[in-house]
Amino acid sequence: MIPLFICSKDRPVQLRLLLESISRNCPNLFDITILYAESLYCYTFGYHKLKDENIVNAKWVQEKTEWQYKRVDNGAPMTTMRESGVFTEQFYDFLFEHEDGHFCLMVDDNIFFRKTECSPEDILSTLDDETFCFTFRLGKNTTTQNHLDEQPQLELEVEKSEKDFIKWDWQKYNNAFTDYAFPFSWDGVVYKTKDILTLLDGTDLDSDKRVHESWKQFPLPHRLESYMGTLSDNRAGLFSKKRLMSSFNHSHLVGMDYNKVIDVSNRGGVKFEAHENDLCTFYILGHHIDYDSMNFQNVKSAHDEIPFKLTE
Repeated sequence: MIPLFICSKDRPVQLRLLLESISRNCPNLFDITILYAESLYCYTFGYHKLKDENIVNAKWVQEKTEWQYKRVDNGAPMTTMRESGVFTEQFYDFLFEHEDGHFCLMVDDNIFFRKTECSPEDILSTLDDETFCFTFRLGKNTTTQNHLDEQPQLELEVEKSEKDFIKWDWQKYNNAFTDYAFPFSWDGVVYKTKDILTLLDGTDLDSDKRVHESWKQFPLPHRLESYMGTLSDNRAGLFSKKRLMSSFNHSHLVGMDYNKVIDVSNRGGVKFEAHENDLCTFYILGHHIDYDSMNFQNVKSAHDEIPFKLTE
């Protein structure tokens, strides 16, 4: 199975939807670790309720913020203090646990909406010496860059097609604003662990100058995407030779921008808003998002706001 690292903050109900979607569509694909954080007691209650439901087997890890974190490095104790807590260190722990293999990243507002019959081995076999990642969020159908204004994606130029999979050269887009040109994302992408550790090179993502200052106020997923974006734009390190991305012909995962739990300048919830606190309150009262009420027939982007109903 592919180790999967899911991070979640204040969204137990949307995390529940992700876990249900994995249970329905790819129950034998992932070995799941969930790193979660909550800012209010209602979210704490929600996560405990979700853990008790046991929708999928998962390792639950609470995010730690204010403690001195120690790890053994080459036999010697190493002590670090992070300005933004230890999310970064807990992520490194996960990477070192799977250092000789692969892993996948997701966030709690992702949904795995298509069934896959492929095995983990089938997917991992696409990551050859030229291919940096396998992405569940892209495919021939993701022709829209921005679901809100219907901004079209640049045309996908498939370079290789094998059975269920396609590959394209992300470097050909010359850093243009298109999902097909961005090889690193936290939304449902599989990597070789050693590739990511090599690119990270021990950075704390707090003081690193390759993370734009405007991104340093954000949590690890955003800072890591900023860091990797700088490296890929400059074709630095492994990005200079691993020029291919792979995916299914049709995307299998979509991010649902119903709300935002951090202060970022996106337009989440413009088409269909669902406040995370309201959702958690309904969940505590016995209701959750009804997966079957959602229509995934026309997914054209890596992100969307597909309407849903709550269970009775």
